[in-house]
Formats: sequence, structure tokens, C-alpha cells
Amino acid sequence: MKESGKAIGFIKICPDNNRGKYYAKMINYLLNENYWNNGYMTEAVKCIVRYAFKDLNVDLLSAFTTPPNIGSKLVLEKSGFVYEGTIKSGYKRYDGEIFDSIIYSISKSDYYKK
Repeated sequence: MKESGKAIGFIKICPDNNRGKYYAKMINYLLNENYWNNGYMTEAVKCIVRYAFKDLNVDLLSAFTTPPNIGSKLVLEKSGFVYEGTIKSGYKRYDGEIFDSIIYSISKSDYYKK
């Protein structure tokens, strides 16, 4: 948190090796649940999207989430990402439970249309 300097989560840009033609990246993020529902991750995602398109010249950003993670879906939608598709049984959680992977993306051209 800015006020205390305390780390409450992370956000990062990673390669997106699923896209062949584009200069595409993927974002990953995690927020300590004590800080959910305060808009912190939405603010962070919007900042990293702007950085990726303006400074890194990325063409497309994607992100994955799971059906139970409604908060993450809302963060992505509030940040301009659109639903792209679902990969059945695409994610295995640390405890071994398997979930579908929901894919969201935002292109640079769509970002600048807003």
C-alpha cells in the first residue's frame, strides 16, 4: 500500500506464448484477500494496461481466471478486457482441484477507442 509501503499483492507482465502473430503479453496478479473489494487490483490492472500499450508497445494483453473467481472477472471487465473463451479443465490449483480457465483479452486498438 502506498501509505504504509506494505506489499499487499503483485501484478506482472509475462510472455503470451499462445499468440503467434502479435506482440502479445499476459498479465498475472494476486491480491491478499484482506484487501479485496477496495478497487486496488482494478487500479493496478488499469495502470499496467496503460504501461503495456504506451511504453512497451504491446499489441494485445490477455489474462486468465477461473469461474469461481468472480472478483477477478470483474477486475478484468472494469479494466476493458473482454471475454474471449473458456478452456475446459485448463487450470490446476495448488491443492489439486481442477477448474476451467476463462480467457480475457484487450487489444491496443480497442484500448485507444475508449
